[in-house]
Amino acid sequence: MVTNTVIPMNFELPHHATQPKVGLGLQKGLEASSSSQTNSSANTNFYEVFTEAMDAVRGNYAEAKEATSSALIGQGTPHNAMLAMAKADLTFRFMTQTRNKVVDAYREFMNMRM
Repeated sequence: MVTNTVIPMNFELPHHATQPKVGLGLQKGLEASSSSQTNSSANTNFYEVFTEAMDAVRGNYAEAKEATSSALIGQGTPHNAMLAMAKADLTFRFMTQTRNKVVDAYREFMNMRM
């Protein structure tokens, strides 16, 4: 059943939609790393930040899987499923590039002559 819906032209975005997002789910890890730089009592290391970022990627993929399943059985919209899949893909690519940069930096460091 198709209904005609009128969308008001003077709508406002919710507060969270106007805030810039960093890394699509990776902001928690970035906040942890910046807080460790400003607060000397914080004991956050690279491993913890990277692990939190990987958990964010896993969470995005779980959300994409759930949104896709919902869309297939008719409880969700294909639009939401596509957005969730794009977000999961983008976060995965970001983490892959981050890993590649870390591995390249490690290799370059190991090849330095002392």
